[in-house]
Amino acid sequence: MDLPLLDAFISPQEICHAMSELPPGKAPGMDGLPHELWQHLMANHDRHHSPVSPYFDIVKTLSLIFNDIENFGVAKNSNFAQGWMCPLYKKNDRTDIGTSAKRENVYTTI
Repeated sequence: MDLPLLDAFISPQEICHAMSELPPGKAPGMDGLPHELWQHLMANHDRHHSPVSPYFDIVKTLSLIFNDIENFGVAKNSNFAQGWMCPLYKKNDRTDIGTSAKRENVYTTI
């Protein structure tokens, strides 16, 4: 594994690429905001930005945020790195945990 690559800053191009590869209709994260919102903001910037008429740049903003976290870490009282997982039942039998893809509820804070 290339550890220096993992320690590198995230470029706006990497964020654009990652956002354009997201599949539609997936569940939002803990913040409740679907990733289609971020894609919409990126598309609006691309459509409306010009040197004489600046427009909000979500890619630049996310790049600044992610790289600030890389430099300084996440604030202690922040829920930024919080996540939640739950079982996905295969046969609609919610009484039998054995039918789930995951056998336990996991609440993770990184």
